[in-house]
Amino acid sequence: MGYLSVLSIGAFKKKAGRLIYFPWGIFGSGFELQDWERRRTIVFFGRVICATGLFVVVFTALFSGWMACLGAAFASVGAYQLVVGRFTRSMPRSPERLGFLENLRNQATEHSFLSLWVTETICLGIVAVAAWSVAQKGGLPALELFAGLLLLPFTLIFGVMIREKLR
Repeated sequence: MGYLSVLSIGAFKKKAGRLIYFPWGIFGSGFELQDWERRRTIVFFGRVICATGLFVVVFTALFSGWMACLGAAFASVGAYQLVVGRFTRSMPRSPERLGFLENLRNQATEHSFLSLWVTETICLGIVAVAAWSVAQKGGLPALELFAGLLLLPFTLIFGVMIREKLR
């Protein structure tokens, strides 16, 4: 199973025989799915939107600067919102909520142990290089500071997922 599929799978929860989909993860309410085929479709489109959005944002960042990159990121979130609205329109809302640790646990079960360690190592490496670069330049270089601060929460998240995987 691909990495982007695992991100989508973390948004699902089984409770008392029901399958609940949380399109905004821990930040929004859930929707009850009526069949498993719908889940497969949601995971597929979630993967497509993530991959397309990531490509567009990275491409824009490389060739057009950070303002265009920010615009591309907002456009990607808007596209996700449109697709989510289409899928959830006919679904009944669920009173269930998805907890932070529960979401990470769901993702950790789908990730391989090796992929979690590799991702954690890469994130830690980038944070360390960014911190070293900031220390060497004696100021606050924007790119290094941005990369370090952006990836620091991910190092913590992947650390928690590794801990959950070991349990």
